Amino acid sequence: MTEAGGLLSFSPARAELRAALYRVMATTPGAGIRTAVSDAEGRTVTEVTWKYAEADASGITSTPHWIIDPATGGILEENHTATKDYDGSGCEPSRGVDDECTPSLSEGDLTSRQTFLFNGSVNNIG
Repeated sequence: MTEAGGLLSFSPARAELRAALYRVMATTPGAGIRTAVSDAEGRTVTEVTWKYAEADASGITSTPHWIIDPATGGILEENHTATKDYDGSGCEPSRGVDDECTPSLSEGDLTSRQTFLFNGSVNNIG
């Protein structure tokens, strides 16, 4: 499921492949779909979620949310929410790399967000 989300977010996949990936995501056990929701920019979108039970390096378990433009099938946003409460333990700051630890989180709290204002090819840079 996370690989499908990565392909949809960061590859120039053709419409046929994107449609197939969405069908796979929608029928994967644990998947959830909500329509007519809003992303961080206020755009009306479709949201695909998946209960993911593996903790990241800091010990936080989160649910990925893929926010999709229903008209084009393009990914507009990817965010993660805490799957369960997290008390902040297990984090050991590393000087010069990670000076802070994640504060305590409640189930459903946002843990990360990437919002795409543009997703497509460009003719040039600059």
